[in-house]
Amino acid sequence: MVTFEGPILLSEVADDRRFGDIVKTFGGAPFRVLCDFGAATALEKGVTEVFMRAQSFALKANLERDAFVTPDANLRYQFNSIAHRTRRFHWLGPLRFFESLEPAQAYIHA
Repeated sequence: MVTFEGPILLSEVADDRRFGDIVKTFGGAPFRVLCDFGAATALEKGVTEVFMRAQSFALKANLERDAFVTPDANLRYQFNSIAHRTRRFHWLGPLRFFESLEPAQAYIHA
């Protein structure tokens, strides 16, 4: 699970390799990601591009399902934009947004 709180700053995500390092340990096996943005408030300029690179990497590494927790309509719009630009919609269909963590966890584990 990936979790963010408050404003998501470029300085916090630009050089962070943890997600990529974890995905590499799967060795090409299918995997799922739950992104909890329930307490996030905004994406700083430039963060979208970092998330696009991470999503493109995940798709190439065999991402099979993802879920996003956020009640914020603006963040949902930004994530949908990222998904369109990375062709995530082509591979996995529409993004799955949830208002809270519990239904997102149920979806990701189904």
